[in-house]
Amino acid sequence: MSAPSAPQLEEIQIFNENFDAESVSSFVEKRHEEDYRYKRFGFKTKFQTQRVLREKCCNCYVAITIIVFLILLVILVALFGNKHSCGIYLSTYKKFENYYNSSVNISPVIYLQKKSDLVSFEPYHQSFSYISTNSTEKEVIFAANIAFWVNKKTRTIQSFSRNYPKIDYPNSWEPVAIDVDYVSKKIYVINAVNMSINVIDMYSKIFRAIITGLDNPCDLALDANKGLIFIVEKSKLIIRANMDGSFSKPIVQIDRVSSIAIDRDNEIIYWSNDFSSITSSDYNGQSVMILEKISMSIRSSIIYENKIFWTTNNSLWYCKISNRTCDSNNVHSTPLAEANLLKVVPRYSMMKNPCEEREEPCEKLCLLRASEHNSKVPDSSCWNQNSDSSQCKGYSDRYPIQIASTKNSSGADNQDLSNSLILSDGSSILIFKYKNGSIITLKHGMMNENFHIFDVYLNETVFWVDESTSSIKSLSHDFSPINYPKRWKPKVLKIDIGSTNFYLIDSVASTVNIIERQGTHRGIVVSDLAKPCDLALDPVKRYMFIAQYHDSILKSSMNGENMTVLVRSVDISTIAIDYKTQTLYWGADYANINSIQFDRNNRKIYSNTWSKISSLAVSGNTIFWSDNLALWYCEISSNCKIKHFAGNAGNTKITNVFSYGEYQRNVIAVCKIKNGNCQQICIPSARMKLPVERVGGYYPSCACSTGWELQADERNCSPIMDFMLYTQKNLIKGRILNSTKASFTEAILPTAFHTESQIYKGMIDFDFDIRSGNFYFNDDFNIYVINVFDDKEQITLVHVNESYQLKDVTYDWITGDLYYVQKSNDVENSHVLMVLKTLNNVQYRRSVNFFTHDLNFPMKGSPHALVIHPKFGYIYYTAWNATRKDIQRTSTFGKGLKEIASIDYHNMYRTIAIDYEKDKIYYLFSSWKVSPIHYTDLDGVETKKFNVTDIPYPITIFIYKDWLYLSNSTSIWRLNKYDGGQAEKMIPRFPSMETISGVRIVSPSLQLMYDNNPCTINNGGCQQFCFAIPQKICACKDDQSIRNDNYCA
Repeated sequence: MSAPSAPQLEEIQIFNENFDAESVSSFVEKRHEEDYRYKRFGFKTKFQTQRVLREKCCNCYVAITIIVFLILLVILVALFGNKHSCGIYLSTYKKFENYYNSSVNISPVIYLQKKSDLVSFEPYHQSFSYISTNSTEKEVIFAANIAFWVNKKTRTIQSFSRNYPKIDYPNSWEPVAIDVDYVSKKIYVINAVNMSINVIDMYSKIFRAIITGLDNPCDLALDANKGLIFIVEKSKLIIRANMDGSFSKPIVQIDRVSSIAIDRDNEIIYWSNDFSSITSSDYNGQSVMILEKISMSIRSSIIYENKIFWTTNNSLWYCKISNRTCDSNNVHSTPLAEANLLKVVPRYSMMKNPCEEREEPCEKLCLLRASEHNSKVPDSSCWNQNSDSSQCKGYSDRYPIQIASTKNSSGADNQDLSNSLILSDGSSILIFKYKNGSIITLKHGMMNENFHIFDVYLNETVFWVDESTSSIKSLSHDFSPINYPKRWKPKVLKIDIGSTNFYLIDSVASTVNIIERQGTHRGIVVSDLAKPCDLALDPVKRYMFIAQYHDSILKSSMNGENMTVLVRSVDISTIAIDYKTQTLYWGADYANINSIQFDRNNRKIYSNTWSKISSLAVSGNTIFWSDNLALWYCEISSNCKIKHFAGNAGNTKITNVFSYGEYQRNVIAVCKIKNGNCQQICIPSARMKLPVERVGGYYPSCACSTGWELQADERNCSPIMDFMLYTQKNLIKGRILNSTKASFTEAILPTAFHTESQIYKGMIDFDFDIRSGNFYFNDDFNIYVINVFDDKEQITLVHVNESYQLKDVTYDWITGDLYYVQKSNDVENSHVLMVLKTLNNVQYRRSVNFFTHDLNFPMKGSPHALVIHPKFGYIYYTAWNATRKDIQRTSTFGKGLKEIASIDYHNMYRTIAIDYEKDKIYYLFSSWKVSPIHYTDLDGVETKKFNVTDIPYPITIFIYKDWLYLSNSTSIWRLNKYDGGQAEKMIPRFPSMETISGVRIVSPSLQLMYDNNPCTINNGGCQQFCFAIPQKICACKDDQSIRNDNYCA
């Protein structure tokens, strides 16, 4: 086919990058509005009229007609428009939707994508307009009418019209085509990642996948008049479905199909084949005809009135359609390089929106669909989460599991989970239809994948914990993986369907953690639990149940508040909920299955299972459990007297079982409205005191990520600056100082550490640098460092052989020096107070002081309980010289030894503390019932005393503001620092015998950088060590000496 000469372009309007968006919006809407006004009064468009004037001005009769027309035109312009200073007519702002109340159609504008620009082509006067988007925004996709486009750089769907808000689409999407339903105001998107069709409401921004499991979909087209969607699977076929995703079926099977266009008036579809032809058929795929044979690659095509337009690599082509073929005398082309996509304004009848005509409005999404009774008017259907399907015409409320399209998946593409058990054998996720005994494999694990930890989200998908990548994944690609900190060690996963928050039990930290849906904010709901082993949520009543192994079951609100003990029993290892009867079931290995109602009434004991119980599920009148080998069940109505064997799911080992039964009660999604006005995490709550809007009987309760604290307005969050730092067993923990809070109290992520030997000491010594987050600690022979703010592993800084032991660590935050005691086990060697500095990954060690070894009393002479006051360059410690036990002070350089106070008790624990605000020294005498505490000035001149009772054997002490913090081996207490009054137990919340190794308060006010300290800036100009005593002294490691230029030789 030869290309005719291109027609001359009569008008080009260029908008450059500096043209403001409001003017662009007005221009586009104004062009539609002008065409609408002209056509309504029976005229052609302004541009057509101009041509008529030029061609027929010689005819007087026509001239008179034109004069009359011009008079009317002036009247129209005066009524409806005004002129922009650059000569472009701009209309008064008017909503585009209002035009649909008329009985006329709107003149179309055809849009093309040229790189990142929107190019409009108006068929009436055959002119182009370049409407620039941002030149830095690449890979955009346009849909017509008010010019919607996908900005892949910002991952948004945008419009020039102010009537339509910008829409953020999920990070997991890769749109390749969109089309717009202007009747019910929805946007349909092809997502190339999981080969699905998704629909988004323009205003509520609610979205969902309506069709999944496609094979390389590349284009789509909507006929909202009929409620139909047509989808192109590249190089394969064309699929027709209702716009709600129902009744999907192939209608055309053909090779190399790449794009589709619709003649909505005549119900004809046109599709293109690369280097072949443009072909058409009716909506059923019948009556196939070739419109035009083409020996070029077609990018896209559209239909307008009786013309078809298509783009190639270099041109825009169009022809007049006659009897579904191209009129060979009326084929045109216009040069237009790299025009990628082309859409046109749909010529929808001016029909009312069926979604607005519903007697009962949809709660979530209202979608159009083909009517079964009236072919001229579409019907509507609802997607109402957890709603009764009888409320919606022809649309099921059973949401399909969207199965990952991988070689490891088997079974049908969509599975209904109603009356099903979801099983895991560790390497697979299975559906067990317990009514007919059928088993379907949802997911086979790849190498290093396991599915021990999973939960079901509605009837939509299954989430599981991938421990190898520290992420929560889904069977559906509509949900992106959510990363969690590597230091979390999940044991149980549960999903709150009311807020789409993920709850996890951390088996190492003994906490219940939470992650909001986007994965941005993560917090610790409850800490200090006693071996938590299972978790259950009631999203309607907003209850959370926590099983503590062989101990108890706790009940609280979903935000961890109002926690009470529901059950105490040694026979607890797993729990399950019957939502309808509000009954909690629990069991343990070789023990009875028990139940109790949420209000603690009607406790029952069922027959002994005589087997192990690894997981438990309840559905209707049936209790299911797995014993790591097989699945069993019994009837609740018969008191479980008879135990039945349900099968072993294809000879697989059943490790977990969850029930997805008939629980379809409505859940009020209070957090989906502006995130409940919460800055970070929103949790639906039954609290009655929050100063926020109540929704459906519930309030949104706000919470914050770990490291942040809720402000007084109970909505916003602020960083935690001051917190309590301590170790419990082998975990480093940080708790906020607000003792009234029971949930979201963690200031840092619990961080596990390890030691090699603690034969000579019952607990570790530690110190902390608030600026770097480094936590320094030691065991018998090593000093380690681990950062509590990142996921890096701990490293060893110092190691000594068995001739020595390492005691105490204290950190100088001004110079970065770490002081420790190297205690000798050999009579030939002295005890040494050492200092370690690390600069540019190079270590320097220096001996500060030597202490005499006493063979008969190994502790004698070795310093203990090191504390440092960097402001004055002082180090304090307890010592035993000859027959005297006292507190001594030395400079950080090892000079100026001074005895501060005589003491009666000398041990390995940190019995000394410094009040950095008041410059006081506190020290304690530990005993069983009464422990005297003394405090004095830094020189030991003025000393005062008070007694502490009922805290047996305190072993560490710390001072912050008006408070004194004491710890023994299992608890931490806070008291008034002047008299020991107002004693309050801070840690632990629940009874525990896990070892606590001291306490520190972390605050910027406790680690100030003093301007008068000569070592503050640039290490005082010293190459290695800088000491302020109070004059600056530079020094070197033990085997080097200082030079005059402060460098070491």
